[in-house]
Amino acid sequence: MLAASPSGNQLIEIIPNGGTLDPAIPITFAQTIVVQDRRTLMIFNAERNQWEIPGGGLEPGESLEDCAVRELWEESSQVAESLHPIGYIRVRLVKHGEREEYGAVYGATIGAVQPFVPSAECSRMMLWDGTAPLDGELGTFSRAVLAWYASRAGG
Repeated sequence: MLAASPSGNQLIEIIPNGGTLDPAIPITFAQTIVVQDRRTLMIFNAERNQWEIPGGGLEPGESLEDCAVRELWEESSQVAESLHPIGYIRVRLVKHGEREEYGAVYGATIGAVQPFVPSAECSRMMLWDGTAPLDGELGTFSRAVLAWYASRAGG
């Protein structure tokens, strides 16, 4: 286990793009890492009271890529100009009877940063340099995924 959330959900593993997935475990969500000018786009999830990588659940009939783009837009008001697969995370959700799921992780580029429009789910957005103190907690899953991504990207 790489990380656990306060609610008891677990980040089991991070699988690089091209790695092997268990076909019995569904892929149900997508996350998007945006690095702009050496800073990572983060949203403040008001429901969980923490900073996170933008992402969310796959809608019926939606591709993973479309989910990643949509969630980035809905949560940060930013438009992905390009998108590339990075890997997958495997999570265990205790609230749902110990069910396991995969989430696709994408990297994206954006153009000029657009004005942020708050929502009930996401109250703030920022580009974080990874070292500045955060006004709030960084989600444990996002922390683990960002550390993994930084180690693969050479920092």
